[in-house]
Amino acid sequence: MTISFNTIVLLIMTIYVIWMGLSEHRKERTSEAGLTESQRQRFSDLYALSRANADYPEDLRAHAAIAQRARIRKGAAVVILAAVIFIILFRGP
Repeated sequence: MTISFNTIVLLIMTIYVIWMGLSEHRKERTSEAGLTESQRQRFSDLYALSRANADYPEDLRAHAAIAQRARIRKGAAVVILAAVIFIILFRGP
């Protein structure tokens, strides 16, 4: 059995996407750990993906920037992994 170049690229891309999603999740959790319970609750109440970081209160802006980037990249990772699964499932012999 030979492994094609496309298979190798697909495998490397899959590993990278999984790593990206996990590292962004870790960054978001690390940033969240630095917040107090009241700040976490306020952030949860205020969070909207379309909201600019400048619209958050000053004490939440740093976490908002990290969380927004992490959530976008995690969403992209899910979409890319779904595409990879479809490629693997529906690839011909």
